[in-house]
Amino acid sequence: MCSNNGMYENYSDRSARNNARTPTPTHIYTKGSCSHSPPTERPNPMDKTQLNAQKNIWRHDLKTADARSASGQTTQNHDLLQKLYNIANRRSKGRTTPNKPKNFHIFTDGSKTKEGTGCGVFSEDLNIHISKPLGEHSTVFQAECVGIIEACNAIKRRQVKHENILILSDSKSVLQALDSPKLTSKLILECHQRLTEVCEEDNKVTIQWIKGHSGSRGNDAADELAREGSATPAYGPEPIIPLPVSYRKNQLSQNYKQLHNKYWVELDTCRQTKEILAEPNTKLTKILLRTPRKQLRKLVGLMTGHNTLNKHLNNIGITDSPMCRACMEAEETTKHFLLECKQVEVYRNKYLGTPNTLKEVFSNLKTLLGFVEELGWLE
Repeated sequence: MCSNNGMYENYSDRSARNNARTPTPTHIYTKGSCSHSPPTERPNPMDKTQLNAQKNIWRHDLKTADARSASGQTTQNHDLLQKLYNIANRRSKGRTTPNKPKNFHIFTDGSKTKEGTGCGVFSEDLNIHISKPLGEHSTVFQAECVGIIEACNAIKRRQVKHENILILSDSKSVLQALDSPKLTSKLILECHQRLTEVCEEDNKVTIQWIKGHSGSRGNDAADELAREGSATPAYGPEPIIPLPVSYRKNQLSQNYKQLHNKYWVELDTCRQTKEILAEPNTKLTKILLRTPRKQLRKLVGLMTGHNTLNKHLNNIGITDSPMCRACMEAEETTKHFLLECKQVEVYRNKYLGTPNTLKEVFSNLKTLLGFVEELGWLE
């Protein structure tokens, strides 16, 4: 019996590791991984078969997912060693204070709501009130960028020259992107070009960060204009702005999550596990992956029914009887062990309370392990 138990523990360890380390079916995980990175040509001829397979998956997902953004927002690296405009990521003191009268102050903002995305530009000094809808799919980062671009366009239309211009934005991420020596986003590159064009009219331009919703009249006005833009239907085909690669990756992730759920629901095996997991559970997967190996074996065994309880041991020919070792009234299954056996009711109430379903039992793995280790039936 000892040798049989030892042999079974090795089998169970393998089963636990396989179930915990591959929460997504291999064929779905492989397709998802291929879709997240475009295929690249390699000089090694041995990679040709794998490369063709990856290309096929990539082309298929470009058709099925919203992939109009596949490369619309990326560009080759542009080295910007010198900028004509100044960038201040922190609220500065002194010369660039928004209350300084010699500067033309322009406030920009972006907004994303359930209705859509929009940007707003406001300036009392130059009489600018712009509210622009950007459609349903644009990101807040894109809206903030477009706000600065629209501000520059408004300055050029007013033919402002030989002035000090202060553009105030509450988006640190946009300012950090503009401050980088390398630009890889087409939208940030366009923003840089528009700012440079304003500077070439002998204007001194500073882009200043301002804290959002800080009581600034100009920032609040730009925020209101941006919200108006997000609530206004956009004219023209979507997306108004080419979507970033991150959006496409998110769409593909959602697509493969739905594919995984569909695969699990339609699977005609794993009956007991489905009583515990009606659908793939990412949170539970992460907890299991952090669980020590010995405890993981017990948990996975209870979930799958492949454990050292008499029912399973009888199925694989190790014991002569599947009956419960405590009450001898029913087969010793996971459900009977955790929910029904009256002989262990005292211990069950102590650790688990009075659960009605296996799903309730697995809602707290710490107490479940306490119950299992107290009885020692899965050692």
